[in-house]
Amino acid sequence: MAVETSDSFEALEAQAAVIMAVFNEAAYERVAPSIIQPADLFLDVVGEGLRARTYVFTDQDGEVRIYLQRHPRADVAARYCYNGSVFRYQPGGGSAAHPREFRQAGLELFGQIDEGKADAEVMLRVLEAVTAAGLKSPRLRVGDLGLFAALLDAIDIPERWRARLRAQFWRPDAFRSELRRLSTVPASAVEGLPADLIAKLDPDAPEEAEGLVQAYLDERGIEAIGARSVAEIASRLLSIAHDAQSEPLPAGIAELIESYLAISAPVRA
Repeated sequence: MAVETSDSFEALEAQAAVIMAVFNEAAYERVAPSIIQPADLFLDVVGEGLRARTYVFTDQDGEVRIYLQRHPRADVAARYCYNGSVFRYQPGGGSAAHPREFRQAGLELFGQIDEGKADAEVMLRVLEAVTAAGLKSPRLRVGDLGLFAALLDAIDIPERWRARLRAQFWRPDAFRSELRRLSTVPASAVEGLPADLIAKLDPDAPEEAEGLVQAYLDERGIEAIGARSVAEIASRLLSIAHDAQSEPLPAGIAELIESYLAISAPVRA
């Protein structure tokens, strides 16, 4: 990881102080979350692409969440902000544009009744913060995932494909790669995976999959440590086995999704 010079360190500290001051003035409490957090929540959300670039450690402690620790019933409004180091594996060692370690500031707004108003406030505070920190003429791109979810619900595709497309939606390159695969050769998902194990997995008998995967790992002395449990591995492989037996996504549906992605318009005041 690149070493910060004293000048860059001081500049980053000064920038962070300005950003956090904006958040604090808006009544967001500054907190210091642990750098190492339980992986399951993040990995369920970010999908396979980021999963492969996430540093994963094994500990013996369990889970801690500041908000839920203070308010176990999640029924209290709360505002938090933070600033600290974030780590992400980058093939080849990373670069200035894609570092393995970088600073991240953020804010969280919990327990709000009006979600739209809460979203607008968070965006406003972020714009105020980056402007105060020196970013000139910031541009904000927004979208509504609910619209895309409604589109997916209205078309006739397997639920497992809906889940994958939803997970990749905010990563354009990964999304288009997944859509292209599903609309051409969905069976290509098996490439690089153990063909003998995939052939044994029956999508209509999911209760048997975990045992088959565990037996495969045991026979080869492979220990299931890291980001996934055996159950998660089995579920993923079942989905891939199902793809191996599936017809491609109809061209008309793929074109409909692409047409949706092409829609762009300014926010009307």
